[in-house]
This record gives sequence, structure tokens and C-alpha cells, in this order.
Amino acid sequence: MHFRPATLDDATEVARVLAAAAHKLVQRGTPLWTLDEVSVATVSPHVDEGMYHLGIGDDGQIVGVFRLQPSDPVFWPDVSDGATVYLHKLAVHPDRQGQGAAHALLAHAVDLVRASGAQFLRLD
Repeated sequence: MHFRPATLDDATEVARVLAAAAHKLVQRGTPLWTLDEVSVATVSPHVDEGMYHLGIGDDGQIVGVFRLQPSDPVFWPDVSDGATVYLHKLAVHPDRQGQGAAHALLAHAVDLVRASGAQFLRLD
């Protein structure tokens, strides 16, 4: 798998992966995100700000996505030290689950955080 930041042209694909993962969680009885939370309209601003990253399989298909953000006043309102990056919406398309993609996405997020000079990665 290789990785790259999502561009605004990728917003539909980001939303597609997130919606597929959300649907799978609903089927399992463990809903996490509503379809509104993972719609193109909702994810596009974050994609445009450079927060979303893609994991792309050897076949060129987007396997998974995640969002990194420099602050998180909703979940971590007391942390604003600049030494922390926040991970949200890590998702693997259901067709690719169980193949180590989530681990690879998380490892890449850690690499990005280290490269940024931040000390901590917090999960929502």
C-alpha cells in the first residue's frame, strides 16, 4: 500500500470509503458515524484543508482513509499545546478489511505526526 494526501478531487472517494465502513458497522450493530457525517458535503472541507490521507492498494484502488487535524476542541478542549495531532475517521473499505490495512494506515499516521515534529497522536 502507498499513501498520499487526498485532494478535493478525491472527496467523493473519501466519502465512499467512509460510508461503506459506516454501513458495515451498522450491519454489525455497532454504528459509529451517520451517513450525514461521512457525506461528500461533510468531508469536502476537511479534504480541501489537507486533513484526509489515502491508503492506496497495489491495484490503484483506495483501500482506506484517515483524517489528521492539528487541534480538536470538541474531544480535547483542554489540549492546545501544538505538540499533539488528532486522528479521526480512520476507515478501511469493507472489501479490504482483515488484510492489515488499518494497521498500515495507523502506522502511516504515526510517521506523519513524527515528521511534523509533534510529540503525540490522540485518537477520538
